[in-house]
Amino acid sequence: MTVKVSTPALPLNRGLCYFPKSEPWVPHRPVKVIVTGAGIGGVASAVLISRKVRNVSIAVYDRLDKIGGTWAANVYPGVRCDVPSHSYQLSFEPNTDWSEYYPKGAEIQQYYERVVAKYRLTENFHLKHEIVKATWLPDSSQWEVTVKNLETGATFLDKADFFVSSQGRISKPKIPDISGLDTFKGPVIHTARWPKEFDYKNKRLAVIGNGASGQQLIPNIINDTAHIDYYVRTKT
Repeated sequence: MTVKVSTPALPLNRGLCYFPKSEPWVPHRPVKVIVTGAGIGGVASAVLISRKVRNVSIAVYDRLDKIGGTWAANVYPGVRCDVPSHSYQLSFEPNTDWSEYYPKGAEIQQYYERVVAKYRLTENFHLKHEIVKATWLPDSSQWEVTVKNLETGATFLDKADFFVSSQGRISKPKIPDISGLDTFKGPVIHTARWPKEFDYKNKRLAVIGNGASGQQLIPNIINDTAHIDYYVRTKT
């Protein structure tokens, strides 16, 4: 035997019930984002945030004079990527015109500069500006960022709802603590801070380290130097 149970429909009192709206309760409020660093992470963050977040304003600060991060900072002879070029690009902005399998640093820097220009974000990138301090303000739920203009030396404050750090964890070179280095009268240079005006022609050089930068540097300067001593800690 089948028993059918029915429940009488109760009238809805709209004065007592809450019916959610089908549209956002309020329009998208303005959102400010500050990004530190104009390298790969900073470029990717700026592009994706600008595309995915409504009513957003973005400010990217970098102490260098070019977009590109490590590829703007490193200018030593022979600098290039040590992974295949097609693996070293943004997934949403593929480049099929790399000139080499392992492209030179200048070509990579120009690629990221083109990406910023394509998405019309060039004016959002503030070069020669260094972020000195970032402080969270709990009362306003905002970040207060102290920025230094490296051209004028002046500092100013900027505020944002979100603070994205993409400054590069290994951007500061480390000089090894070698006995007698402090009394050496010649120039001491790290490849990460290679001076463009450095003249190494017909000079004796000592190169320390067998990493990517050391292997790239020597073949590009050896024919112009008088002599090179190459120091490697391990056998390989």
